[in-house]
Amino acid sequence: MNYLLILIKGIVFGTERACYVKYLKYVLRHKLFVYRAGRVLNVGFWQLLIHDWSKFKPFQFVGYARYFYKPDGSDYTRDEQRSEAITSDFNRAWNEHIHNNPHHWQYWILTLESTKGILLEIPDIYVFEMLADWIGAGRAQGRNDLRKWFETREGLEQRMHPTSYQFVRSLVEALDAGNGVYLW
Repeated sequence: MNYLLILIKGIVFGTERACYVKYLKYVLRHKLFVYRAGRVLNVGFWQLLIHDWSKFKPFQFVGYARYFYKPDGSDYTRDEQRSEAITSDFNRAWNEHIHNNPHHWQYWILTLESTKGILLEIPDIYVFEMLADWIGAGRAQGRNDLRKWFETREGLEQRMHPTSYQFVRSLVEALDAGNGVYLW
């Protein structure tokens, strides 16, 4: 399927323009909040500039936009049913995104044919970007409680390298020391 063609047709003919515009606004808002949090966490300028750049690729952009927003630009509710094609496109876009962006913990799971996966330690530079990403996503969605969000991630401790998990946990707790009031 040619996702660039789908994107262009949706914009030119207006059938999904509102959906794409709303998603573009969300991604840009997310990137702004990631940038602010990342600078506080001392993440490099270039790393923050290219953060989530792959979401602008037509395949990912269309997959995400159609999953989160209806053609008229209204939001899907979390439990609202989507077509099988929309869900499939999103799942493939998400899979491509997490396995090509090292600020996602899923990137650091080595999948071998003979094992469930080997958990690799996440370099600190990507731990800090991951935290900035979590903060940026929360802020873009109107949430500001990183610790509460982190504690609802079931099974994360078993799916992340133990050293990386402990480091992330300690950073989340340190950031929460200000009672959820962050500098961004």
